Formats: sequence, structure tokens, C-alpha cells
Amino acid sequence: MGHEYPKNDKQTYQKLPAFYNPVSYDPKEWVALAKAAGMKYITITSKHHDGFAMWDSKVSDWDIVDRTPYKKDVLKMLADECKKEGIKLFFYHSHLDWYQDNYFPRGNTGQTAGRPENGDWYKYLDYMDSQLRELLTNYGDIGGIWFDGIWDKKEADWRLDKTYSLIHSLQPACLVGNNHHLAPFPGEDFQMFEKDLPGHNTTGFSGDQRVGDLPFETCETMNNSWDLTFRIRITNQQRI
Repeated sequence: MGHEYPKNDKQTYQKLPAFYNPVSYDPKEWVALAKAAGMKYITITSKHHDGFAMWDSKVSDWDIVDRTPYKKDVLKMLADECKKEGIKLFFYHSHLDWYQDNYFPRGNTGQTAGRPENGDWYKYLDYMDSQLRELLTNYGDIGGIWFDGIWDKKEADWRLDKTYSLIHSLQPACLVGNNHHLAPFPGEDFQMFEKDLPGHNTTGFSGDQRVGDLPFETCETMNNSWDLTFRIRITNQQRI
């Protein structure tokens, strides 16, 4: 997560999946560790800002099964293990996408990705919803969707009502949160705060954020890098 920028253009970046082969990935060990630590849920990245799907997507071949030597659906493996052990599974999912040409007009990031100067914004949103449908129909009960990336262009029509309705129609118990740094929108089930406590703005991310009445969650790093992140669910300012 975070507001990093792509260091390479899209053409160069497409070469990288060929080198990605996480042969030591062990979802059983991950879930066992989380459970032993008293955790109730795990949040894993389904798609980050680079647009790469960490599951076997059927609406795009820009995914771990089609583009890497690993050839396995890591989200399915984790979902199956979470179900066995009674751990809720959340997906971090990026609204922002540096790979898809239809993510246009571009926002504040991804300006050097080498995409064309045109695109159909609503086709991109249709694509995003199609991938969410895959995640919410093929991976069992999903505890929540943890959105990120609207801050890239806050004034765009993100069509949240349609996306949130899709999620709740497919999985009524799936919680929706969105790291947009704004006041909560209808259809959201908890409000998140990036590297800050509710009402604080020490990072400068939350200048437009307004604290609402939903349960709170803060995401914080353990080492000043987004590689290691923990999340604390807060209700009425109390940790739960």
C-alpha cells in the first residue's frame, strides 16, 4: 500500500512476472501463525496499484497464473486454509490501476507508465467490478474488501453505489472499507485511517478526511515500510 509511484513504464514492467516464483509460499503456515497469535482475520492483496491480479482471473491474463512460472492461485490456496481454520479472509483491492489503458483520465500517479492518451473510464470500472465478482464468487466466504486508491483522483465518478451493491448482493456479510481519506460513503461498513489514529493527520494523507459514525480501523506499519503492516479494529476508540 501507500502512495508510491511506478519506477518503470508498462512495457518494462511486463517483464517482471516471469521472474516471480514464490515456491516457498505456505498458506498453512501463515494461517497457523495468525491463529496462534490470536488474529481473527487476514488481509491479503488481491490487486495492487500495478493492476496485477494475484488470482486466476478470467477477464485478464495479467495475473499470477498466466504470467508467472508459479502458475498457482495463491488466493485460492489461502482461502481454503482460512476456511479450514476458521479465520476470516479480507482482500485488499486497489481502485487505482497503472496497467489498464482505460484507467483514464489518469490521476496524480502513474504518469510515466507509458499508457495511451485515451481510454474509456466506465469500461475500466466494469472491468474492476468483473474482477471483484470473481473474488466474491469463487473463493468462499469473504470477510471484507479493503479498497485503496481513490485518493489518486478524488473527484472522479467512481460509481461506488454500483460496486458496493455488487459486493453486498454477492456476499451480504462482506464488510466494505475504503482508504479514500474522505468521510465515509453509503455502503461502507467501517472507516479506515492510514498510518494515523482517527481524527489525526500526522502523515498529511487525511486533510480531507472526516470522522464518521462507523467502526474504525487503522493500518500501521511495523518498520516504516508498507511491506509489514498490521491493522487494528477500533470501536468507540477501544481496540477489539
